[in-house]
Amino acid sequence: MSEGKGLGAAGVPAADQGAASGVEAALPAAVERFLERIPPGARGLKRLLRRGVRLGLSHRALLEKAALALGLRGLAAVSSLLLNIMLGRALGPAGLGLYFLATTIARMLGLVGTWGGEQSSTRLVARARARGRHDEARGAAQTAMIICGAGSTVMAVLLYLLAGPIAVGIFNNPDLVPVLKAVAPLIVLHGFTLVIGGLFVAVERAGLAVFINALGAPLAGVIIYGFLVGERTLGTAIQSVLISTALTGLAGLALWAVIARKALGSGQAPIDFGPAFKSGVHLVLVTLVARAQEWMTVILLGILATATELAQFSLPNRITGLMMIILIAVNMTVRGRYASLHATGDTAGLERLARVVNGLTMVLAAGPTLVLLAFPGFIMGLFGDGFVSAAPILQLLAVTQWFAVSMGSVGQLLLMGGLERVAMRISVGCALLLLVALLIAIPVWGAIGAAVAAALTTVIQRIWTTMAVRRHMGIRLGVTAFF
Repeated sequence: MSEGKGLGAAGVPAADQGAASGVEAALPAAVERFLERIPPGARGLKRLLRRGVRLGLSHRALLEKAALALGLRGLAAVSSLLLNIMLGRALGPAGLGLYFLATTIARMLGLVGTWGGEQSSTRLVARARARGRHDEARGAAQTAMIICGAGSTVMAVLLYLLAGPIAVGIFNNPDLVPVLKAVAPLIVLHGFTLVIGGLFVAVERAGLAVFINALGAPLAGVIIYGFLVGERTLGTAIQSVLISTALTGLAGLALWAVIARKALGSGQAPIDFGPAFKSGVHLVLVTLVARAQEWMTVILLGILATATELAQFSLPNRITGLMMIILIAVNMTVRGRYASLHATGDTAGLERLARVVNGLTMVLAAGPTLVLLAFPGFIMGLFGDGFVSAAPILQLLAVTQWFAVSMGSVGQLLLMGGLERVAMRISVGCALLLLVALLIAIPVWGAIGAAVAAALTTVIQRIWTTMAVRRHMGIRLGVTAFF
C-alpha cells in the first residue's frame, strides 16, 4: 500500500520499530547521568522523564514531523497574537467585538459550505491512497474541491442578502450590517483553505497543512494590516483578512498541484459525489456542532450581551485556544496515519500511536499554561487597557485548555475510525448542555459566566469522548494512560 510504505507490523514507521517490538530504547549515557542526579524522593518525576525520553528515541520519525508542524503552528500563534494586538489597540473592545462576531459567522458558514470537506477529504483520500488506489484518491480530492466551491458560494450569497435581517433581527445591531456584507467573501476563501489543508494532511504533508490552515492568513494579515493599510479601521481589518486568506488559498492550490502529482500520480480521476456526500452528512454535522460550542458562545454573547463583553470573552478564548496548536499540529501529522491504520485493521498499532500523541501533548501543554496563569494581567494589557479586566477569564480558560489538550487526539480517533455518528451524539449532547448553561449564565454574569459555561462543557466533552474511544475502539487514552 502506498501510505503504508515503510510501516512495520505494528503500523508505525520502520524507524520506530523499537517501540513497536516492545523493546525499550537504551538511553544515552548523558541522559542517564542527569536522571541519576534527581533526588530519590522524586522517583515519579524521574520515571516520567525517562518515559518521555524513550518515547522521543523510539518514535523519532513521528516527533520530527510533529516538531515541524508544531514549529509552524507556533509561528502561526505568534502571528495571530500580533494581529489581535493590532486589532485590539486599533478597534477597542466594542470594535473588536464586531470583528469577532462577523468573522465567526463567516467561518461557520464556510465550514458548512465545504460539506465536511476538510475531514472528508482527509479520510477518503488517505484511505484510497493506503490501498494503492491513486486514481480514486485523485477523484476524491477533485470532488471535495467542486463541492466546496459550489457550497461555499451559496453560503456567501445568502449571508450578503440576509445581512440586514441577521444584524437587526437577531443581534439588534444595525452597525453589523455593512460588516457582514463585507465579510461574505471570506466564506468561500476560508472554505477552500480548509479543504486544501485536509488534502495535505491526507498525503502526510503536515507542514503544508499548517501553513494553509493556520499560518498563511495571519502572517499575511500582520503584514497587510500592520504596514500596508493607510488607516487601521474595522473596514480595513476586513479587507486585510480577505486579501490574506485569498493569497493563502492561491498558494495552497499551487502547492497542491505539485504535491498531488508526486503523491497520487496523474491521469483521469473518477468524480464520484456519492462517497463525499455520504461521508459529509455526518462529518459536517460533527465538525459544525463541535465548533458550534465556540461559535455558540460568541453568537449568544452578541445577542444577550454587549460587543465589549463579547470581546472580553473572545480574546482570552483565542489566546488560550492557541494552546490547541500543540494537539492540532500533532493531529495533522498523524491523522492520515490514523485513517490508514484503521483501514488496514491494525488496532494495536493505532493504540500505540495514539498513546504517544497522548503523552506528548500533555507534557508540551504544561509550559504555556503556567505562563498564562502567572501573568494574566500583563498579557491582557498588551491588547489595551479595556481588556485587563478579562484576566480571570484568561486563567480559567487556560486550565481548561490544558485539560483538553492533555486528553490526546480522542476526537480524531473517532472521526478517522468511521465513528462520526458517535462523535456527533457527543457533540450534540454537549452543545445542548452549553446552550442551557449560556442562557442561564450570560444574562447574570456576562463574559465570566460564558467562560464558566464553556469550561464546564469542554471538560465534560473530553471525558465523554475518551470513554467512547475506549468503549468502541478498545483504546485507553486520557491523562492516566501516560503513567
